[in-house]
Amino acid sequence: MESSDRFFTRPFLVLAILASGVVSGLLGIGGGVMLVPSLVYLGGLNQKIAHATSLCGIVIIATSAMFGYLADGSVNFWAALCIAPGAWIGVRLGTLLLKKISTDVLKLIFGLLAIIVAARLIIGISEGTDNFNINFLAVLGLLSVGLIAGFISGLFGVGGGIIMVPSLIIFFEFMGGDARGTSLLVILTTATIGTYSNYRLKNVDLKIGLKLGIVGASTSIVGSIISRYISDSVTAWILAGVLVAVALRMFYESWKIKSK
Repeated sequence: MESSDRFFTRPFLVLAILASGVVSGLLGIGGGVMLVPSLVYLGGLNQKIAHATSLCGIVIIATSAMFGYLADGSVNFWAALCIAPGAWIGVRLGTLLLKKISTDVLKLIFGLLAIIVAARLIIGISEGTDNFNINFLAVLGLLSVGLIAGFISGLFGVGGGIIMVPSLIIFFEFMGGDARGTSLLVILTTATIGTYSNYRLKNVDLKIGLKLGIVGASTSIVGSIISRYISDSVTAWILAGVLVAVALRMFYESWKIKSK
């Protein structure tokens, strides 16, 4: 394994990490959707180590970004408390099923779902409300969102934030900032648990992961601050663009599996 000091002398890799930090803070996602391919194609890590090391960095990146939303009062702790257990179970299930099922068809289905969610984000979304109330149906709904987000994260290696943020906006009418801040709090907990599991399995390079997190954190809080001055409709368009990019990645990976 290359030393962590030499690893961060690659300018394009560092730029990609800084950009992923901005995107994480701006959209309320962990940033793994950008970090993993950057670590693989620019850093030379294998896929498994890249996923685990990215998750380690996301612990720090999500924490930094979340404090930006916390300072603005845009973190719903009750909603996060309901989502998190579902996410913990979901990511475990996704990880366990990863080696037991063929994912080519599932990648196509998720890609199509990402396209639909992207379209829904930019068509007919309400402005959101500040009067979200916890009740029995809301708790079940939030648990389900966490379960699906965690499952997809564990199975496909994409961050749960790309599921949580649009779900909170579309189905629970969260304000955009509240959805992003709450998502980051959940991501922080799941990434911490995932990193501990990966450390026990010796799948993570802690030195690279910690430095990765510090570099990304330097811009993730900037992204969260920038989000205050951008309308929810603009951030919805940006998130929709990220979803489309993820969908294209899923289509490509599914095609590669079939072609083999």
